[in-house]
Amino acid sequence: MTLSESTTVDYRAFGVLVRSDIPLWPTERQVDGEPDIRVILRAPAAPPPAVFRAGARDTTVTLAGVGALRVRDGSVIDAFPAVGATQEVLGVFAAGAGLAMALTQRGLFVLHGSCIDVHGAAVCIAGPSGAGKSTLAAVMVARGHRLVCDGMTALRVTESGQVMAAVGPSVLKVWPETARHLGWDLARLPPVTQLHDKRFAVVPTVAGPDEVAVNRVFTLGPRGPVARVRLGPQQAVMELVRHTFLMEFCDEESAAFLFDQATAVAARTTTMELSRGECLADAAAAADLLESGC
Repeated sequence: MTLSESTTVDYRAFGVLVRSDIPLWPTERQVDGEPDIRVILRAPAAPPPAVFRAGARDTTVTLAGVGALRVRDGSVIDAFPAVGATQEVLGVFAAGAGLAMALTQRGLFVLHGSCIDVHGAAVCIAGPSGAGKSTLAAVMVARGHRLVCDGMTALRVTESGQVMAAVGPSVLKVWPETARHLGWDLARLPPVTQLHDKRFAVVPTVAGPDEVAVNRVFTLGPRGPVARVRLGPQQAVMELVRHTFLMEFCDEESAAFLFDQATAVAARTTTMELSRGECLADAAAAADLLESGC
């Protein structure tokens, strides 16, 4: 769909109401009330200078060929498309980078990770793009566990010291081979974009709280025999910083800000490195480790 065909859609995700001029996920609905975050489609024009700083009240990030996002006060995401950019790619950018920036401005620690509710406690799976986060999340969903969020996990530390994960949209982004492995009908899974092999898989919404307590964080390590290793405090902090959403855009000042957030989370959770195996068939064994206690 072209940008000229855009319409305003609403989403309830990560504890906020998002109203967007462009689709972000295939789970939109009309919601009464004023939005907490507004995604505004701007004309393809030169955006403000692209200076990104984590936690800054007014900051911008640019992605070549897609456009720029200016995020202000955790409540406004101005989307400036690049010439020729489609609605789909701009929506993916806004739903990821834009929302991560807005949630960070709202005081949350945003990891590049998926999150699953395992018997009332959230397990976070963090790692870089292509590491297998969504694949493991899909396997866990297929086993009957509740999806908390996929691809981006927003965490906060409560006054009592509990780490909570906000529930995101009920949608996974899965590779076709993962969908086939789980017996899902590819014909019913729309592509994330026409330039992307991943598919959107909308999962059933499970009744439950808007936040789930987090007790374990797994960071995905190199491929190898399925195993998990508990990380020490300093290593846990560094791994959480490394897997922060938008870390690739951060300067030294941003890294210091994220280090403080990661330290607070690492002190209150168990962080482990997970080797998920050599192939898709190993995902079941990796899921067994996610289900089991420390």
